[in-house]
Amino acid sequence: MKKLGLIFIFGMIAGPLEASHLQDINASNISLGILPNARLDPSSVTLQGNSISLSALQAQVDTVQGAARARYSSIIVGTVTLYSADIDGTDTETLNQALGLIGARGATSASTITPHVIFMQEGVYTITGATIPKNVHLYAAPGSSTIWAMTNSVANMVTIYGTLDGITFDLGNRSPTSKVVNLSTGAQLLNCKFINSTISNGGTGGGTGSALVAIVRSSGSIVKNLIIENMGNVNDYTNSAPIMIYNSVDTILDNITVSTMQTDGSSNGSFITTLYSTRTWIQNSDFRSVGAYFINVNSGSRDTMIINNKFLCDDVTTGGVIFLQNNVTPANVISTMTYIAGNVFHYATAANNPIINLSNNTMFGVHIKGNVARKESAIAGTATFINIGGGGVNKTVIQDNWVEGMTFISDGGTSTQFASFGNFVNGVEQ
Repeated sequence: MKKLGLIFIFGMIAGPLEASHLQDINASNISLGILPNARLDPSSVTLQGNSISLSALQAQVDTVQGAARARYSSIIVGTVTLYSADIDGTDTETLNQALGLIGARGATSASTITPHVIFMQEGVYTITGATIPKNVHLYAAPGSSTIWAMTNSVANMVTIYGTLDGITFDLGNRSPTSKVVNLSTGAQLLNCKFINSTISNGGTGGGTGSALVAIVRSSGSIVKNLIIENMGNVNDYTNSAPIMIYNSVDTILDNITVSTMQTDGSSNGSFITTLYSTRTWIQNSDFRSVGAYFINVNSGSRDTMIINNKFLCDDVTTGGVIFLQNNVTPANVISTMTYIAGNVFHYATAANNPIINLSNNTMFGVHIKGNVARKESAIAGTATFINIGGGGVNKTVIQDNWVEGMTFISDGGTSTQFASFGNFVNGVEQ
């Protein structure tokens, strides 16, 4: 009787404990045993006969994808065989149809367009004469193979009023006589790349020449994180350039990378030309294999800021890597606050030519500060860091520069200030 009584008492204690324990078990903490089906949520777990049908699972996936699409893009362009696309195709009309879905086909700078994002899938697209309207952001995934292939070297590829992001432009080694990419007021070209490209002579002034990127009569345009690879012959420094800025205000060129660039070996060619433009920023960029006239600051260019860039100079003839001149009609003063600061120049050529050249034209108040220039000691020749070509160059201020292996200055200017201004050549202050 005592034994039966103990068993009875123990059962009375253990039973409630087990029931209490089961009440605390759910699908997130169960480690052993079987729960009744009624205790499970079929939408989150499959155990002991509770299953999710394929149709229910697909519906859930579609819901998630739909939410993602609504979050990141309004329209998806590409081929339906790759991912689900709203517009199926790989040409200019495909892009125009996508713009039509958001009421922006044919639009340009009208602020009435509702902001929209268009996502372009990986693939090769043949685009000619396209337009990205204001408030439209067309983008491809960073680092993707979303390629716009040039098929017509006479017509431009795209004019941007909004934002174009993540596209690779393949020019197929053609030499365009047009402006491949036009940026209008407020336009942005972000995270893009040019491959297999070249620029030759073209145009008669007035921003009419050929260019990979043209910013003409615009305000507040931005080019950022641009890469140019396999850059072919460039042989015009007045009317044509890979990047042309004409009669524009508040232009920003930020983090531009040039991996290779060829020039014709005689007149060389500009990479960036600015004419009649105010407050142009060229900054934080990596320029390799550059030659003379690489940055050409020409007539009427005011308040140009060339700061925090790296230059590998290996094909410099005459003119200077950074060349300030005033030779385009109508001539106009290159004015106060042209600022060249914080740049690094690695001079790897035997040419006896300047890095910074201020030609004998009318210009005032150029400020050259805090740059580092070094010439390869194993290479013959005597390069010059700064050349001031004549008395028309007034009141240039040069300070806090560090130069090795080259002549510091050839000064023919008026009221140039550099002595005892913290400029050092091979460790000796000038």
